Amino acid sequence: MRPLTVQFPVTSDCVCHTGWQQKRARKLLNIKHNAHCTRSLRQRVSMAAKWRELRQSPQVTAKALEQTEETSWRAKDDTAFVAQHQAITQSRWKSFFTTRYDREIFAVLFPALLAIFLDPVMILVDTAIVGRLGTLPLAAVGLSNLLFFFCTVFFSFLLVVTTPRVASAVANQDLEEASLTTAHTLMVGAVCGVLLGTALWHGAPSLVAVLRPDAAVYALAVPHLQMKALACPAAVLMFVAVGAFRGFKDTTTPLIASAAANAVNLSLDLFFVFVAGWGVIGAASAATIGQYVGLATMLFMLWRKGVLRLSDLKTLPSPRELLPMAQAGFGLAFCIAAIMCSVVGATTIATGLGAVTLAAHTVVKNIVDYANNIFGTFSTVAQSLVASELGKGNAVDAQGVLIRLLQIGFATGSLVSLALLLLQGRLIALFTSDAQVIAQATAILPLIAFVMPFAPFATSLEGTLLGALEIPHVAIRTILSATVSCSFLYWANMQHIGLLGVWSGLVLVIFLNMLCDIWKMTSSSSPFVKVIDEPSTYKPDKSQ
Repeated sequence: MRPLTVQFPVTSDCVCHTGWQQKRARKLLNIKHNAHCTRSLRQRVSMAAKWRELRQSPQVTAKALEQTEETSWRAKDDTAFVAQHQAITQSRWKSFFTTRYDREIFAVLFPALLAIFLDPVMILVDTAIVGRLGTLPLAAVGLSNLLFFFCTVFFSFLLVVTTPRVASAVANQDLEEASLTTAHTLMVGAVCGVLLGTALWHGAPSLVAVLRPDAAVYALAVPHLQMKALACPAAVLMFVAVGAFRGFKDTTTPLIASAAANAVNLSLDLFFVFVAGWGVIGAASAATIGQYVGLATMLFMLWRKGVLRLSDLKTLPSPRELLPMAQAGFGLAFCIAAIMCSVVGATTIATGLGAVTLAAHTVVKNIVDYANNIFGTFSTVAQSLVASELGKGNAVDAQGVLIRLLQIGFATGSLVSLALLLLQGRLIALFTSDAQVIAQATAILPLIAFVMPFAPFATSLEGTLLGALEIPHVAIRTILSATVSCSFLYWANMQHIGLLGVWSGLVLVIFLNMLCDIWKMTSSSSPFVKVIDEPSTYKPDKSQ
């Protein structure tokens, strides 16, 4: 939008009795106003205050104020802007004492939490079945699953891209747009899945060799990974399907699909491994079939609930739609790579400190990973609910949902922190009976307990920014935080601080990310301010 310059000549319509009144009126009237190019929120509020002063001034008549329709509309735009800005400011305090968002939050949060508890149980059962085959098959399957996870997690950007777009369409009651978005993202996911599966099938020997396993483990891990490669299309498409349901604030259907997939996986696992005698190939076959059963369940429910119309699958996505997906993919890929560098660097340093320290590091990492999986559900809720409110152009409720989610997250993290402090010795004993490992791991738990209240706080902020498609900010701050973390890890290793230095470097990532996100959410470039300032989502009625 071009800059709007309001030039009012002071004529007989402006009743100015003295020279200084005439000068003051001309100063108030000749306002250079560009609403959508103003970077400072404070500047814009100040401009709106000037307009209100101008409208209430006895020296200026209504005829001068309404000299042009465009000028009058802009004055109303600023007045409405200030009203929304004041509502947002007031909501920051009111939302601390309200529970009006709790029902909607917990409706999304509880199914997501159940899915978090379900998946580790099924992984433990699957591991127990393979473990009956011996140590070598167990090591091979663990190595293969790790590589499969690292290859597929890079395509989780499809989930992040799908959720806010579907949520925005649903918020505006445009189910056709929601279906078209889902269909086009499914097409992109299908192509990515097929390409990934093909590359993983042919590259499995090289990928496994990079980790330098024993010859016997290598011989079992390669065919297992190749069989899992057939599940790549299903795994990638599941990201899209889950994102579409999150856009509808539905986390129950993905839970049902996950339960169905795990039930099939478990049944076929028992049959293929113990009855058919297929060994690790049978375990991989069961997991692959289970993935496609889960995908089929999700696609059927998408169609049945009207989220996906089959006719939309006949139209191809335009380059304009593909560009944001590619940008999001690159941004999130850099995020994942940056975090992996920090984690790998920390593990490498822990390995160099000896077997006891590495074992203690592994135990603490398992506890932290499980807690992070639980706290990740707060990001899911933020992506779904905040994206929906922003899609409506409702910045007040979007901020209210976020503040309430931050409260619930901080309380949940505090409970987890208290449990860690009270049960630290018994908790570590569940993983090992070595006294030296227990001593080293227990020494780190107070630091982990200190971080726990802030972890769901950070994931809620991150989920809000992802729901608002602020992926460039998330990517840049993650890369910067990981760089600082790696530098600190290097310094801690040179100073021989030990395992405490390793975990201090990892914790640094969480706090730096959180501080960057707080700065983003409170600045003039906050998604809440953009909703008001964006013409596509906020256009006041000219008739008001």
